[in-house]
Amino acid sequence: VDEYVSLAEGSFVFTCAKDSHSTNHPYPRNTDPAGRNTRLRIISTTTNTFVINVGSSTYEGAHNIVSIAANAVTHYDPSNAYNGVHDITASSDFTFNYTSSGTVRKSPPTGFVEYAINGYVNAGVRCGLFDFQNGFFYEYDGKTLFCVRRSSVQQCAGTVTCSRNSNIITGVDTRFQDQLRVGDMIVLRGQSYKITDIRSNTEIHMQPKYRGSTQNGIVVTKTVDTRIPQYDWNIDTCDGTGPAAFNLDINKIQMAYFDYSWYGAGKIRFGFKDTFGKVKYVHEFIHNNELNEAYMRSGNIAGRYEVFNRGIPSYVPSLFHWGTSVIMKRAMKTACRSKLPHLKPKVPYTKILLPHPVSLCWIKHEVP
Repeated sequence: VDEYVSLAEGSFVFTCAKDSHSTNHPYPRNTDPAGRNTRLRIISTTTNTFVINVGSSTYEGAHNIVSIAANAVTHYDPSNAYNGVHDITASSDFTFNYTSSGTVRKSPPTGFVEYAINGYVNAGVRCGLFDFQNGFFYEYDGKTLFCVRRSSVQQCAGTVTCSRNSNIITGVDTRFQDQLRVGDMIVLRGQSYKITDIRSNTEIHMQPKYRGSTQNGIVVTKTVDTRIPQYDWNIDTCDGTGPAAFNLDINKIQMAYFDYSWYGAGKIRFGFKDTFGKVKYVHEFIHNNELNEAYMRSGNIAGRYEVFNRGIPSYVPSLFHWGTSVIMKRAMKTACRSKLPHLKPKVPYTKILLPHPVSLCWIKHEVP
């Protein structure tokens, strides 16, 4: 059950009562639903029979079998040695080799190959509405899918002195070793910088070099990415056990959704279209009565796609396809509008095609 077969065209010859069984009729024909070697799902089985759906007919009546050709039925084995998760043994720009998990029954194989990356380290992809300092996005690191909120409102202790074209900053009453880590992003007078070294609680090194004018008394804010892994999503973990019974396949193309309200204390929602084409939300960040200040510096953020690495990656991911649509919803009660005619609250609602990593490890190849 749930395996597939195909029927060779013209391999089943019948007579029918419509013409008093006077002529032979070979099936399936090329124009029939079961023609053109269409794969048909096995619905049920017994010891020596199986049931498939070959489509409907305009005539329903008695039929007699005249003959069945040899090799009329092809069974597609889903457990053949081409399928499974395999280690790549060699690769070039256009080919790759792997060792199968068992005995190969047919070589070369027929049909169409589907393959995708099974995992990688030290790299990832992000897509959503974000910049270096604010926003929200999906992030896939080769193992886990995350819902992420980016914020740059966390103020560090003390103040710093920065000199133009220098990558060294010194602090007064700062706690760099306690509050920062190498690789963190910080914001100085609206510009983002990456920390490359922490020498003490009062000295850090950064890249690029400071681009502003030489000044002291500068406040440092830390950029924080709050990353929630799929298994901790608070609406639906998309593993088939949630309210929508949706099982997310990261290797298939997806329609991803975000919406957010920008009043400083509004919330962010992440979602997908499910297998029925309905938008299902999977996680939300709630900020009112939770945070001490606005969760982002600005509500004006761009749709963005990003590939990143940490160290030497085992694979360089990419997006198979990328596109965005933005829906702006406007609503205001009449009483409020008459008092505040210049206000037009907006709730951005965005859909984005999620990363579709295609690579060399997860193999599916159906072979008769």
